[in-house]
Amino acid sequence: MILPIKKTILASLAFIVVNWRKIIEISIIPLGFAFPLLLVLPELMELSKQLFTGQVDTAINVPDNTLLYMFLFLYGYALLSINLARLVIFGSASVSALSGVLEFGRIAKYVGLTMMVGFAIVFPTALTGLLFVQLIVYFLIVPLTLNFVNVAIGKILNFRWNLPFAVHVNLFFMQVLLPTLFAYLFGSVAEALGISGYISMFVQVLIFYWSGVNLAFCYRVIVAKAAADNSAQNP
Repeated sequence: MILPIKKTILASLAFIVVNWRKIIEISIIPLGFAFPLLLVLPELMELSKQLFTGQVDTAINVPDNTLLYMFLFLYGYALLSINLARLVIFGSASVSALSGVLEFGRIAKYVGLTMMVGFAIVFPTALTGLLFVQLIVYFLIVPLTLNFVNVAIGKILNFRWNLPFAVHVNLFFMQVLLPTLFAYLFGSVAEALGISGYISMFVQVLIFYWSGVNLAFCYRVIVAKAAADNSAQNP
């Protein structure tokens, strides 16, 4: 089994170009959910900066309804991610602007998986204080991210993917290293040019869309190859 990096990246980019209208359509409601948090995000980022630098001398004033806004943001994030995966796996006829809005169980499952993966990555780093530990843990658990597609298309979670090492490495490169490298390089250039802030946020949004589509393409290739191998072994 192989997971071709170049072909998968080009296929995901071509898919976004061809299906941009449908992607915009399924983004409207999720972005509506995320909008309240985006409005107070600059204030939250400034507050976070003060906390990390120890510059807070008075009581911390968190914007009103921040927890509600975070919940709505997570809901919109999960909804959009699910619809992106379904768009890649099942085609444009499978999703619409209202698809999945009331599928509370599926969205809760997606958010729960997101929090589980996030905790598994962040906790060892916080415990050791070593940033490279985060990459090591992410490398070990990156096959579990394929379960995001399983949730989106209504299949059971699989915690034993048993990917060949080369496929494992390529998946890690496309889902972790490449987006991180791109975000870092653009962030450095934007900061040097003095155009960071919302521009960097826009780039993060583009990375989110590409990563979501690319993960679904990786899933499709891996599942198809596994099915073909099983058929060859058990004719």
